[in-house]
Amino acid sequence: MNAVYTVRYTKTESGYTGQLVEWPAVISEGVTLEECRDMVIDAAREMTIAYREQGMQIPEESNVIDHIMKSSALEAETRRRYNLKKGGG
Repeated sequence: MNAVYTVRYTKTESGYTGQLVEWPAVISEGVTLEECRDMVIDAAREMTIAYREQGMQIPEESNVIDHIMKSSALEAETRRRYNLKKGGG
């Protein structure tokens, strides 16, 4: 059975870093997003082998994925709700 993990990609000066949310020890980087993705998949394979060889438990996949997007409407609602001035405080 295949597991489904969530990857968090971060843009860096040299390209991208990718890390599994549920298994933070799996982290890699690449110049392009596609290369980073391939490297994270490879790192996950290698970590799976290493964990099995050492008798370690492989972290379980996540069952909940949620995406939120920062928007001007969300910022306005947050400022209104917490009585904040525009620009931070």
